[in-house]
Amino acid sequence: MKSKVPSKTLVVAADDSVARFFGFLRAENRLAEFLTMSNPQARLKEQMLISDSPGRAFDSVGAGRHQLEQRGSREHNAERFAATVADKIDALCANENVYRLAVVAAPRFLGRLRPQLSAHSRSLLVAEIDKEMATDSADEILLATADYLLAPLSD
Repeated sequence: MKSKVPSKTLVVAADDSVARFFGFLRAENRLAEFLTMSNPQARLKEQMLISDSPGRAFDSVGAGRHQLEQRGSREHNAERFAATVADKIDALCANENVYRLAVVAAPRFLGRLRPQLSAHSRSLLVAEIDKEMATDSADEILLATADYLLAPLSD
């Protein structure tokens, strides 16, 4: 799929494993998908993402030792994917004359994505919908965002 926004309104539906990019075609009242980004590692089990066990630390006094806490690879992977999606959103908003942005994302992913967006992209946000809809049809995503997308453009 080409990665040029087919309209002035960008709609992104995402979760930890996929991000789908749509342009809102106002005249046809439909969403046109033009780009999909996937993160296949999000579907792997945690043990498949970790290469070995965490390190060990020794107490400064005495003979005690313990395992170091290891941050989940799944969480780290999701944060990296959110940053990649945010970079793509920022690039499209900056270079494609996008005037409005609507994001529909799983609640946890939306929390990861929001701080990664540039100030310019955040200024274009007309909707943040915290729903798990990344794999839903374009029509279902349109229903969830219609109130925001059909509002008149403000200058």
